[in-house]
Amino acid sequence: MSETGSIRFNQLGKLIPDISTKVLSNTLRTLEADDLVKRTVFPEVPIRVEYELTEIGKSLVPIIVSLTEWAQKNMKSIMMHRKKSATVP
Repeated sequence: MSETGSIRFNQLGKLIPDISTKVLSNTLRTLEADDLVKRTVFPEVPIRVEYELTEIGKSLVPIIVSLTEWAQKNMKSIMMHRKKSATVP
């Protein structure tokens, strides 16, 4: 989902590898109910639906970016420790 604009359902599905339509749809409904995402339906044929972050949703972006950076920085060490613990009886 774009921090600065809206995105269509199919575009969002293409950005998230290996997510089913059902899971994406359920997740978006939950995010909308939590007021993190705004859903806009355009009365066109075919109907166009777009999603965008609300202000509270946008406030999560720096936290998610920070968590992603931490994970990328530490993943090698985490995976090494997982391998070690898997071989210890």
